[in-house]
Amino acid sequence: MYLKICPVCGNKSYGADLKGQWICPYCGSDISKEPCQPLRERKKDKEVNPNGTN
Repeated sequence: MYLKICPVCGNKSYGADLKGQWICPYCGSDISKEPCQPLRERKKDKEVNPNGTN
């Protein structure tokens, strides 16, 4: 997951893909060219269930 902060309204926008157009869900501004920050994965998200299913 990635995080971008809209320079127009200041709200945070989260996304899983960096490709294509990224529109702020709050004000509708195109924030595709804004810098993004990768979110850290939680340890729990990386753990695999012992029986092989998640």
